[in-house]
Amino acid sequence: LRLDGVTARLQELPVRFDGIVELGPPIQLDLVGESAVDLDVVRSWLPPDAPIIVREASGPVRLRVQLAGTMPQPRWDGEASVSGGRLALQGLGPVLEDLTGTVRVSNDAMSVPALAFVVDGKRGTLRIEAADLAGMPLVDVEAHLPYASLTGRARVRPDRVVVEAGTLAIGQSR
Repeated sequence: LRLDGVTARLQELPVRFDGIVELGPPIQLDLVGESAVDLDVVRSWLPPDAPIIVREASGPVRLRVQLAGTMPQPRWDGEASVSGGRLALQGLGPVLEDLTGTVRVSNDAMSVPALAFVVDGKRGTLRIEAADLAGMPLVDVEAHLPYASLTGRARVRPDRVVVEAGTLAIGQSR
């Protein structure tokens, strides 16, 4: 079965799909889905008990997901790119403006290679790499804020986050 420009709705989000679905046992997938949304959609994706509360979110986001493999063992890669967004998190202080960057997610990894933003009129950057998402994720973070830099590595366990290494430099950041 070949799909050319088929539009489906996933959680009220219109997604255009192209690709091939082989219906023989097992079902084989080779699909690419794309959509454009506003950054505010992240609020609906967070569970009610999430530790992060989004106060404000806006800006254009391009979404792309690729599905491959079989129905019992699908492989997927996703990407969300924002340009010129705004984001404010409860308890985090000022609004992040001119939010620009890409988040990449797959079956077992997540990365934010370079997320740039402006806070209080000054530029900042964030880089995150996470592996073993299905097990006990290992997360590396590097943040350069207007007056501080932070690097860290932590293992996320079901009941706590264990920081394995980290540095914090207060003062002029690069």
